[in-house]
Amino acid sequence: MIVLNTNLIFESDCSLKCANGGSLDKEKCECACAGGYRGADCTKPPCKTECANGKVSQETCLCECTHGWTGPKCDCNLSCKNGGTLNEKTCQCACNGGYRGADCSLPPCKTKCVNGKVNQKNCACECTAGWTGPACDCSLKCENAGTLDKEKCECSCSGGYRGNDCTLPPCKTDCVNGKVNQQNCVCDCTQGWSGAKCDCSLKCANGGTLDKDKCECTCADGYRGADCTKPPCTTVCVNGKVNQENCACECSEGWSGPKCVNVTSKPAKLSKVL
Repeated sequence: MIVLNTNLIFESDCSLKCANGGSLDKEKCECACAGGYRGADCTKPPCKTECANGKVSQETCLCECTHGWTGPKCDCNLSCKNGGTLNEKTCQCACNGGYRGADCSLPPCKTKCVNGKVNQKNCACECTAGWTGPACDCSLKCENAGTLDKEKCECSCSGGYRGNDCTLPPCKTDCVNGKVNQQNCVCDCTQGWSGAKCDCSLKCANGGTLDKDKCECTCADGYRGADCTKPPCTTVCVNGKVNQENCACECSEGWSGPKCVNVTSKPAKLSKVL
């Protein structure tokens, strides 16, 4: 009976060669690779993959992540809320339904931008060129070095310039007791004063009417004086008129006396016509 040497047969059947310093296990006909080399014959180069939270698969050089981690380097543990979808390569959420934030946990913005779009990070408006303000509804330009209040969409003019956009020239009005209304260059007088320049403090009594431009009273019901405080004159002038300053009679020509009843000269006689 012939006995065969099985070890010799196994050795002759394994033709595997281990490259790059790999060692051959003749019984298993398998290579134990060295220096990170891979593959059945150790010809594949070492993996250069770095896995932050996991290990490297020597077959594919891809990371096999620990539970709770994902991404090419197992360095992403982001969880997308409210139906958001995770991009594992970039570790970023694509949010749905208007939800915002890195993990889609922030509620949708309610901002309305008339001429622009909403910044989803802070819900503020990003205005189209030429527009400004919280809602991108202000296109006002302030001229002559005026400053725009974007919240109110109002110009704060400088150098005395006026108007909605600071294009109206400065007022030249002088107000003695008051201030200039920058809308119309008219004086707004301090209480107790009137007139175009706020220089009239006259008050008309007893129903008198004040002419603010002239600062003069037009008295009513016979009252007299600059402020209509003097009582009406009771003087009767038969042939003349009453002086309202002193209530004395001013007689017509040819008459005299307190009541203008005395004749001072007789009318000339008419020449007899021959």
